[in-house]
Amino acid sequence: MAIECLPVSYQKWYGFQAQSHRHGPDFQRNERAERRMTQLISQGSRGMRHFRSIIGLTFISSFLLSGILLVSLGYLLFQTEKQSMEEGYATFETEHVSTQKELIRHEVQNVIAYIEYSKSLIEQRVRHDIQARVYEAHDIATHLYDRYKGTLSKPKLQALIREAIRPLRFNRGTGYYFITRLDGMEVLFADRPEMENTNILGMRDIKGKAVVREMIDIIRKDGEGFCSYYWSKPRHEGKGFKKIAFVKYFEPFDWFIGTGEYLDDTEAVIRQEVLDRIGKIRFGEDGYIFVLKTDGTFVSHINTDFVGKNYMQFKDPNGFPVIQELIDTATRQGGGFVQYLWEKPTLGKYARKISYSRDYKEWGWVIGAGIYLDDLEAALHEARDRLKKKTTEEFSLMGYLFALLLVVLLSISFFLSRRIGRGIETFTAFFDRAVTSQEKIDEGKLSFEEFKIIASRANIMVEDMARAKAELADLNQNLEHQVLERTAELEKANRELVQLDVTKSNFISMVSHELRTPLTSILGFTKLIARDVTRYIFPVAEADEKAKMKSQRIIKNLSIMEEEGVRLTRLVSDILDLSKIESGKMEWRSEEVRIDHCIGMAINSLSGQLDSKPAISLEQEIASGLPPIICDGDKLTQVIINLAGNAIKFMDRGTIRVTADREEDGGVRIQVVDDGPGIAPEDQAIIFDRFRQARKDKDMAKPGGTGLGLTISRQIVEHFGGRIWVESEPGRGSTFAFTLPRNGRPAAPRPA
Repeated sequence: MAIECLPVSYQKWYGFQAQSHRHGPDFQRNERAERRMTQLISQGSRGMRHFRSIIGLTFISSFLLSGILLVSLGYLLFQTEKQSMEEGYATFETEHVSTQKELIRHEVQNVIAYIEYSKSLIEQRVRHDIQARVYEAHDIATHLYDRYKGTLSKPKLQALIREAIRPLRFNRGTGYYFITRLDGMEVLFADRPEMENTNILGMRDIKGKAVVREMIDIIRKDGEGFCSYYWSKPRHEGKGFKKIAFVKYFEPFDWFIGTGEYLDDTEAVIRQEVLDRIGKIRFGEDGYIFVLKTDGTFVSHINTDFVGKNYMQFKDPNGFPVIQELIDTATRQGGGFVQYLWEKPTLGKYARKISYSRDYKEWGWVIGAGIYLDDLEAALHEARDRLKKKTTEEFSLMGYLFALLLVVLLSISFFLSRRIGRGIETFTAFFDRAVTSQEKIDEGKLSFEEFKIIASRANIMVEDMARAKAELADLNQNLEHQVLERTAELEKANRELVQLDVTKSNFISMVSHELRTPLTSILGFTKLIARDVTRYIFPVAEADEKAKMKSQRIIKNLSIMEEEGVRLTRLVSDILDLSKIESGKMEWRSEEVRIDHCIGMAINSLSGQLDSKPAISLEQEIASGLPPIICDGDKLTQVIINLAGNAIKFMDRGTIRVTADREEDGGVRIQVVDDGPGIAPEDQAIIFDRFRQARKDKDMAKPGGTGLGLTISRQIVEHFGGRIWVESEPGRGSTFAFTLPRNGRPAAPRPA
């Protein structure tokens, strides 16, 4: 009614007038009513004028609220930025230290990798060197033969070639040549002349290998080649060292010319080359590589005064055994970091240093590299200064923005307060005139649409004032009676509904208990009887064919009793679950659930049904990277068991696939696909209803379902905001699918 738009004081006045009219048009009562109306209108007008202070209060409140909001927001941003700065510094410090440690570890590993590489080339290098040397000697012999074969006799020419090659030395004087005839007669043995002109065909190395015979075989087969054996060295009699020789056939005199090299001699050369290279490695401002023997002797250091000296007992100014700890960390722990004080080359004084050391067992070396922590601290201090400067600039910018925003908010508040004030003044003038005049409000003078709506209602109020008086009188008379009557009806209905709900819950609970208890006993006794018949009666009855058939019939009947008991127990459980869901008493959990875990649990639970139908295979296909979802894991497993269990019931053979994929909105889709008999279109519309099942083929065995599994599954899926449906064609299998959102928000309850 339009009368409801009036202020409370005016509604009271209309009520007063209505009461007056009930007693007749008495002039004195009307005069008192008019005076009462004038008094109330006057009070209302003063109240409306008092709105000017409310406008001021609104402006001040807006000012204070804006200030508090901006200060709170600024403080929050300040704390957030401060925390972010501290976390950024801590992260930078951790990452920078880790980076520097990784740098020195990488340098050490590079050196070890270089050593391994150089060591792997030893034999290749030896082979290349001795082959080149033999080729040189062979060229000399060939040149002399070609030059003098027509002028010198054969013995003289042989002596010329032999003596020309005899004094040749290489590899720091340790390399020499030998010449042997193919019958084993030694022509030249530069290192042991007493062996010349003797047959060395039976000469063997330390391990008993016939070395000369092998060389002759190589010459006869290929004309040249390599031969490896173990030979002793001077001052190392009785100990074999691996040696590689290269021989080449010299056809004019049926000779072969050769030379050999000990691998450890070349390894020593390579070791020195490695040390020379290590001594030149630098990284950073003061980074270098140092090498120690395991006894504490330096073999490489940036300070050459350290090389060749033993520092095992050296301790830093804090008494820390630096060298010993570096060696222990490298040899016992397989490499690691050690922190200590060491003299910094660029400062000439001690500074904190952290080094990484690792051993190279084959050469008995400990290889290390380090960084000085004062350089690291300087870099961290510089990073902290940059972060502080950046944060200060950001805070200044936020301050300017907050100040500008405050000015804008205050300007808007002031503007709105002025416009609202003018609208209130218009309404005040209207109510001042309302007693003596029916003048309407000019809506064109109002700025806000809300004020215009109120003005329109007020204008309608003036027009309907007379009708409102009579209607108000009638309403006041009948309203209280109607409210009391309706309230009594609602309270009665509510009591009946509460009692009905209690009765339903008690009945279902009683039925569940009363049925489950005897069913449990029946199932238990059935299993015991079946076991005893199988164990005791059936073996005795095997002698009597009639008794045997009777026993088999009993066992079959007991099996039927057990299956029907299990089905009835499942029916009771399903009815109880459905009742709890529909009454809102089902307990739901919300937790992170892994889809693959629920599918695995469901498949394990169905293993018993699959054992009775070996021609059915149950497979699972789960997409990688599926996110966990928020729902009740047990209820989700129950849905999968219901869908896959139904497929098993309606099939005798074939494949059932349980698949899980990601939805575009971040949720998941789970499908149970079978190649069973399929479902007719008219049945697809009812199978999710209570106690409704797909109509079975006349040749198909009774599936034994309760008609509630799909209903409960639908209730569970929809509770967590999902959707479930079926796609099927008769004779082509069925696909039951449902989706669940990522956050698992419960859906609105579905009407029963």
